[in-house]
Amino acid sequence: MNGKLSNNTMLKYFNNQLPAKDMERVSTIINHSENYKNILNELEATYHLTNEKEQLENNPLLFSKICNKLQNNKKQATYIGTTWATSIFKPIMALAIIAITLYTGFAIGNLASNTNATFTALKYSSEFHFNDLQLEKMETVLLKKE
Repeated sequence: MNGKLSNNTMLKYFNNQLPAKDMERVSTIINHSENYKNILNELEATYHLTNEKEQLENNPLLFSKICNKLQNNKKQATYIGTTWATSIFKPIMALAIIAITLYTGFAIGNLASNTNATFTALKYSSEFHFNDLQLEKMETVLLKKE
């Protein structure tokens, strides 16, 4: 018999909290599935471990102190998180960082392109003017000693 059982149904079955009709249906599904048998074994082991542990007695004073601390922490967190300075300052800082990053990127890109343009212009101009008039032969220029 195929069927899917939720974790909640398995827990209620383990604690015998289901109606008799549902208990029979769930037990037949569990008996035909190794996976559900493993889940029941894990539940039993978990309950066995937790039932052996000592439980603390109810202490109203401790409970009230814990509740007060939780409420104070919530009040501080909401007060700090909703100030106008943080709600305005964070977006402005984010936009400023984005603008600075974009400006720096464009400046570096333009610097590199300007340097390349002047370098190539100097390169071509020096090659163009070298021995332009053809007055001397190249060999004599290279062999001439000073």
